[in-house]
Parts: sequence; structure tokens; C-alpha cells
Amino acid sequence: MRGWRYRGVALVTALTILGVFGPARSVVVSTFVGSLSTGLFVAAAVLALFSFRDRRDPTLLLVGVGAAAYILHTLALLLLLTFTTPDPDGGLVRVLGFSPVAGSLMLAGCLLLVVPWRDRRGRPALSPTRVVVAVVAALFGIDVATSMFGPVSATVAGAALEGIEPLGWLALGAIALGGIVAVVRSLGWGGRFGWIASASLSLVVFAAAIMLSTTADSERALLHGNLAVEISPALAAGSLVVFVLASLQLESSRMRRASDRAEEVLTGRAEIAAMVAHDVRGPLGTMKGLATTIRKSYEQLGDEERLEFIGMIERESARLLAQVDHIALALRVDAQTLDLQLRRQPLGPLVRKAVEAVDHPPHPMDVDVPDAIAARVDAKWLPVAIGEGVANAARYSAPEAPIHVTLRVTDTDAFVEIADGGPGIPAERRDEVFGRFARWRPPGYEDRPGSGLGLFICRGIARAHGGDASLADGPAGGTILRIRLPLEGTGSE
Repeated sequence: MRGWRYRGVALVTALTILGVFGPARSVVVSTFVGSLSTGLFVAAAVLALFSFRDRRDPTLLLVGVGAAAYILHTLALLLLLTFTTPDPDGGLVRVLGFSPVAGSLMLAGCLLLVVPWRDRRGRPALSPTRVVVAVVAALFGIDVATSMFGPVSATVAGAALEGIEPLGWLALGAIALGGIVAVVRSLGWGGRFGWIASASLSLVVFAAAIMLSTTADSERALLHGNLAVEISPALAAGSLVVFVLASLQLESSRMRRASDRAEEVLTGRAEIAAMVAHDVRGPLGTMKGLATTIRKSYEQLGDEERLEFIGMIERESARLLAQVDHIALALRVDAQTLDLQLRRQPLGPLVRKAVEAVDHPPHPMDVDVPDAIAARVDAKWLPVAIGEGVANAARYSAPEAPIHVTLRVTDTDAFVEIADGGPGIPAERRDEVFGRFARWRPPGYEDRPGSGLGLFICRGIARAHGGDASLADGPAGGTILRIRLPLEGTGSE
């Protein structure tokens, strides 16, 4: 829906101009557009409220209540007028004549709240009862004020006020101001909220047209004002209907993406489970064999042999435990369930902490990380990502080849670069080695042990921070692992 960001506003403007200056006449507009407006408001209210019942989207609740208030308020007053014999100059007639303005004012208030003023995640959901009670109470207050202090006279057809009093001017000004604010904010959000901007602009046109009709000094200006008054509610209602439909389409798209993501995660976990069975079988088989040998030959084994076998079991169990921890971390990265706590802090200490935690002999480490560079990162998970990169560099470098770890910064990003002395990775293999359980090894390193998850975890953590991880050729051979981190921390966690 991003391509429709400004089209709703353009549609309102074009149709308003067409209705005012085109061949349409007031009789046609009053009969056709008036009925269309009522039908569209009813459709918007019904669609929004029934959809809210299933989806609990607060935007649908506000649109539904606002559209329903616009229609039901006037309908209730007409029913009341039917069963009473009011004074032609009495308060009830004035309230009825003012009802389109009151309904538009309530709708403008709801549209102002539709556009999020702050992040609603983690906050209590809007209560339908409270929203309805607030709107009904506000309409009742407006009706009481109108009956006592409202415009001297009014015409129901066109809702054009004659002899408008300060209360009318105040209401129309509030509609225009609220509509303008809603237009600006809605366009800032874009997407489906472009239709909220369209509806809000229609309310601005509605208020301005009533002012024009009231202050018109010519028959032509009065005609144009009345036509705009008739057209703008229909455009507002139509925009709301499209907004609801766009919201439903967006929700369906989200559900499809969530379903695809769930399927992807399940597929990935099935792959991981299969690899776990393969990789765990080796250490477990070794430990089982050693334990069986000790049990069957315990009396024949000397103390040194027993200690040797127990040491082998200890080493294999430690390797197996590390493998299981690695796989568990890969599962969290794959499911995007890392609990990142982003805060601005120096990167230097975190990089040094990650390097020191890695068992990297016999490779000398050259660490050049200034303390002045800071970014919004997670102090727990960033060292894990860097440690995976350092361990990968040590695993696939020539013995005693130095590993260089540097930290540099641009205007928008910080880069942790890990350069090894290995044989390098061909460009066509670089995406492959970031995959789950990557099995490709550089020539001469085919037998090096490893789960193939190190770079997958490294990139996953970097992307959770809003950055990325990539590979490049080193200036003197080897490979550079480049971990990019945005300085402002745009991570999704």
C-alpha cells in the first residue's frame, strides 16, 4: 500500500473540485451523494467493528466508532424528532441541524487517535466500552450546548448554518485544525494511513465549505459551498472503507508472512535436528566406547591408562557440551528470539573481551580497537558474535599466522574487522559459508572440525543489531570478516 501514500489525498482534492466546478447540480448531489455517503459510513462502521472483534486492531475500533457516531447520532435525533412535536425554533431542531458538524467533530477526534502518537506495544489495549462511552458523552455534551447556546437557525439539508454563533465557529475550527494535524501525521506514516489522510482532508473541506456557505455573498459561492458540503462526507466515508479494506489486506499479508516464517523456522529446526543427530553421534560413540573399555578391562588397566581414558571422556564430553550450546544458540538466532538490551557504550572493551574469551593459540592476536568509538549494542551478545568470528579465523588460518582485529567508524556505522592469514574464500562461496551447518572448507582444511554454525551465528547477531556481517579479501591474502553495527542501534529486538 506504500504506492497509495498520497493518492487518497489527491482523489479527495480532484473529486471536490469536480463536484464544485463540474456540471453536477445540487439536486443530483443531494439525492445521490447523500445516500452514497450514508451507505459508505454504514459500510465503514460495520466492516471496521466486525473486523475489530476478530483482530483487536485499535485503528479499526476508532474508525468504526467514529463512522458509527456520524450516522447513529443523526438517526437518533431524527427518531426523537419523529416522536415529538418540537418548536420549529427550539433546541431540538437546532441540535438536528448541527448534528453533521457534531458527527464530523467526533470523527475528526477519532481519526486523530487512529494515527499512532507513540509505540502502542506493551501498553494496555483500547477498551471498546471506554471509547464508545467517551464518544457518546462528548456528543451529548455538544447537543446540550447546541440546544442552549448553538446557532440561531440551521438547515438539515447540506448542514449549512445560517447566523452561526461562536459555538459553531469553534466546532468548525476544531474540525479543520484536527483534520490538518491528522493529514500531516498520516502522510508521515504512509501506507494504509494515507487513506486516513484522505478522510481527514475531506473533513477539512467539509468545515471550510460550511464556513463558505455561511459567509457567502453571492449565489454562486453559496452553491459551490453547499456542493462541497454534500460531497466531502461521502469522500471521507469512502476513504474509511478503503482504509479498513487495506488494513484487512495488510493483516492477511502479515499472517502469510508469519506462516511462511514459521514454516521456515520449522524447516530449519528439522535440518538442525538432523545435523545434531549426525554431529553428536561421533562424540557419544567415542565416550561409550571408552566407558565400555574401562568397564570390561578395569582390572587389567593401570592407573595411568584409566586416567588417560577418563581424560579422553572428559574432553569428548566438553566438546559435546560445546556443540550442544552452539546448536542451542543457532536455534535462537534462527528463530530471532535473542533478548537484546541495546544501550550506548564503548565498543573497545567489548571487542577485547570477545578476543580474550576465545582459545586461539598458536595464533598471535593484533587488537587495535580505540575506546572512543561507541554505539548502541548488547553487551552480552555482541562479544559472542565477535568471538565466533575470531574462532573461525583461528580455525582456518595457518599455524602461528597472526589475526588482526580492528575497529573503525564512519558517519553512520562502526565496523569490527577480523583479518586472518588463511587461504581466503572465493567470492562465489561467501554467502554459502554464512548458512546453517556450512560444510565447505578451504583447500587444505577439509578435515578441520566444526559445526558450520559460527558465521551463521555471527551474522544473525549482527543483523539483530540492525547491522550485518560480510566477507572480503585481505590486502595481503586471507579473509576479512567485517561486522557492521549502526551507531544509533536500529536492532529489531
